Amino acid sequence: MLIDYSHVTEVPGAKVSEEQTRRLFSRYHFAQHYCEGKDVLEVVCGAGQGLGCLAKKARDGRRLP
Repeated sequence: MLIDYSHVTEVPGAKVSEEQTRRLFSRYHFAQHYCEGKDVLEVVCGAGQGLGCLAKKARDGRRLP
C-alpha cells in the first residue's frame, strides 16, 4: 500500500508560505553545523529541498539517486 504524504510536506513546484520557507531554512541551517567535514546520509528527507545546503558543508557532497 503506497501512502501519499505530499499534503504534509513541501514538494518541488508547489506554492509554500513564508512560514514554511522559514521552517525549512531553519532546519537545514541548524543541521549544516553537524555536517561540517563529515559523511552525511539524510534519510526520509521528503523531496530534499535543503540537501544542497548540507552538501556544501559535508565532506563528500555527492547526492545518490
